[in-house]
Amino acid sequence: MKGLLIAIQFLTIIPVRGNFQMRDFSGATIFFPLIGLLIGSILGLLYFVTSFYFTSFTASAVIVVGEIILTSGLHLDGFIDTIDALASGKDREATLAIFRDIHTGAKSVLAVFALLLGKFVLVAEFPPPIIYPLLLTMPVIGRWIQVGAMALFPYAREAGLGTGFINNIGPWHLLAATLFTLVATGCLLGIPGLTGMVLIGIMAYGCAVLLSRRLGGLVGDIYGAFGEVGEVFLLLLMAVFIRL
Repeated sequence: MKGLLIAIQFLTIIPVRGNFQMRDFSGATIFFPLIGLLIGSILGLLYFVTSFYFTSFTASAVIVVGEIILTSGLHLDGFIDTIDALASGKDREATLAIFRDIHTGAKSVLAVFALLLGKFVLVAEFPPPIIYPLLLTMPVIGRWIQVGAMALFPYAREAGLGTGFINNIGPWHLLAATLFTLVATGCLLGIPGLTGMVLIGIMAYGCAVLLSRRLGGLVGDIYGAFGEVGEVFLLLLMAVFIRL
C-alpha cells in the first residue's frame, strides 16, 4: 500500500500523506502504469465533458493542459532539462551538471513547444470513440517506459531524485509493470496498441543504451523525458495504424 501511495504522490498532484522511508520507493514502480491509467481516466473524462460544448481542437487543448496540471509538469520539466543537457555537447561531468541547472535554454524551449504542439495536433486527429481508449493507454505506456529505464540501466549519479526508486528495484518490478501494461494496452487498443507498445519499448531501450554510454547511466530527468516522448510516439503510431 505504501508503494501505491508513493506513486500517487510522486506522479500526480493528488495530496497523499504518509510516513515513507527511502526503501519504500522502489516498490512504487510497479504501480506506475496503474497511476498512468488513473491519469488517463481523468483525461478521458475531461475530453468527454469538453467535447459536449466545444470542438475537438478545444478538447485537445484541454487534454494537453489538463495533463500538465495533473502531473504538475514533472515529466515536462525532465524533458526540458534533458534537451538542455544533451544539446550542450559537453563532456559527461558538465552534461550531468546541466541537468541540475535551473536555467532554461532556447533549444529546450523550442523542443517542448514542438512536443506539446505535436501532442495537441495528434490528440485532435482521433474522433470518439477511438480517442477514449487511447487517452487511457497513453499515460500507462509512458510510465511503463520509465519503469523499464529504472530497472534496466544504472543511475548516473551517486545521489539524486531517482535513486530512491532504483536502489532496490528488481526484475519483478519491471515484470509486474509490463504485465499490467500488456493487459491494459491489449484490452483497450488491441493488436495495434500492443504493436505500438513493442515499438516504443524498442525505441526507448535503444535511446537508453546510447544515453547510458554517454553519461554512465541515466538520471531522473531522462525518465521524465522518456515518458513524454513515449506518449507522443504512441499517438503518432496509432494515427498511422488507423489509416492503414
